[in-house]
Amino acid sequence: MIPKPHLISYAKDITAIKRTEHELRMERDFTSAVLATVGALVVVLDRRGRIIRFNRACEKLTGYFFKEVEGKRFYDIFLIPSDVEQVKTVFENLKSGDFPNERENYWLTKSGSRRLIKWSNTALTETDGSIEYVIGTGIDITDTRASEKKLHDSEKRYRSLLANLDTAVVVHAPDTRILLSNYRAQELLGLSDANMAKKKDIDPEWYFIRDDGTRLPVKEYPVNIVLTTLKPLQYYLVGINHPKNNDIVWVEVNAFPEFDDDGNLRQIVVTFWDVTKRKTAEDSLAKQTFDLVNINKELRRQITERKQVEEKLRNQQRQVDKDLEVAATIQQTLIPRYSPRIGPIRFAWRFEPCEQVGGDIFNFQYTGKNDISFYMFDVCGHGVSSALIAAAVSQFLQTSCEPMGPAIGTPRPNAVLNNLERAFPFERFDSFFTIVYLTVDYSNGSLFYSSAGHPPPILIRPDGSLKPLQCHGPVIGTGNVHSFLREEVALRSGDKVIVYTDGILDYSNAGGELFGKKRLFGTLQKYAGSPVQTLMEMVQKSLKDFAGAASPADDASIMAIEYVG
Repeated sequence: MIPKPHLISYAKDITAIKRTEHELRMERDFTSAVLATVGALVVVLDRRGRIIRFNRACEKLTGYFFKEVEGKRFYDIFLIPSDVEQVKTVFENLKSGDFPNERENYWLTKSGSRRLIKWSNTALTETDGSIEYVIGTGIDITDTRASEKKLHDSEKRYRSLLANLDTAVVVHAPDTRILLSNYRAQELLGLSDANMAKKKDIDPEWYFIRDDGTRLPVKEYPVNIVLTTLKPLQYYLVGINHPKNNDIVWVEVNAFPEFDDDGNLRQIVVTFWDVTKRKTAEDSLAKQTFDLVNINKELRRQITERKQVEEKLRNQQRQVDKDLEVAATIQQTLIPRYSPRIGPIRFAWRFEPCEQVGGDIFNFQYTGKNDISFYMFDVCGHGVSSALIAAAVSQFLQTSCEPMGPAIGTPRPNAVLNNLERAFPFERFDSFFTIVYLTVDYSNGSLFYSSAGHPPPILIRPDGSLKPLQCHGPVIGTGNVHSFLREEVALRSGDKVIVYTDGILDYSNAGGELFGKKRLFGTLQKYAGSPVQTLMEMVQKSLKDFAGAASPADDASIMAIEYVG
């Protein structure tokens, strides 16, 4: 008898498994959403440095979509060449268990720009402790670092200005400790910088007196009046007992409080200047006859006017930022507005400042019956301070120098440089500049030139041959005690002389490569037979083609002088 078949059923409860899978999917989707929307940069790498996650913040910063970089090694795409090996080493250390890790490095965007990123790196490990993934979270600090540099530069300019003011300045903390003082304040108070630091108003090394000669109570010291009232104090007259020679120095004091964003007193700024002579004169005038009273009134009227002028100057100081905006326009007036057409002379130029205001200036001037002189100078640095010095040098060249020798009647560019050396010492202007000065006698083609630390002018013959003019001396402002030299060159018809600043050679592209002499000389040779306007246009085009979208790091100036006699 054949047994009947039996049906055997087996069931397993997988509810918990499905629930776990659902929770894992939700956790994965939640993690993906967080990575996609978080503001920080998040990149996940495998052991070989290949990109496996790349959030939206990374896409926005770099210009690359995740699909474009997925599976590629991050250092092949984003790092500048000079950083690759060092970052590879850091990455290997992470793989070896040296984490978390923090560092800063530049990433290149798809457009070629650089962004400075602060990275915090960590790793996910297998159960055996080996590294499975490296996770990097980053913040773009490019703009922050630029702001910090601007703040540092502003502080440096502020301290330089403070040190050179003729007005004494002392800054007190809320407890009257001296935080800062300039040289003029130390001179009037008779104390050194070391002695001034952290002193308080009650220090026994000095005391103040009233106009009537009585000793001023501590509560009536200017800083304490401001502390009590929390209001500015203006034109407060006090006498200072000078500890070195026991003399009385009379000063007029202004003081005002400064508050933080919460309205708390941060510091008190006290400014004062020496009015001892004025005080002595007033005391003497008070003892004169009635006829001198009118003179005393006139003096007081003038003092009042001076105070009004000072108040006006203080108001004008608030407009300094706006005034800086027109500084660039002023600088433009210091370079040629037209090309001189004097017989056999042809002249052309190109100028590009690196900022709104630059330090390069060039121009020409008529210096004799048959002479025309050209000059180009480059003040160290760039920006407003360089432009102001450049304006002073330009005015000096136009009004004060002596380009012609009175005895022999021949051009003297070296005399111009000697005059500049005397007029612009480094210790006075805290800067120096290079210059080349050329004078052309267009009646016979004689060229006389002198140079002070400037790139050598280039003589171009019509056949394209180049010859640097090597007569030179040190930069202006170094205290050179020796006379600058002068050299004469006989120009032939069709010769051109090229003068430029080092901003031309230092013009760089996005990769940091410099334009350099080789490219400049090659362009000049290629277009040596062209008119000077065309030659300058081609130099400018070569610079732009080389640099692309990169901006110049320094002022770039070049001019060409052609003799066609």
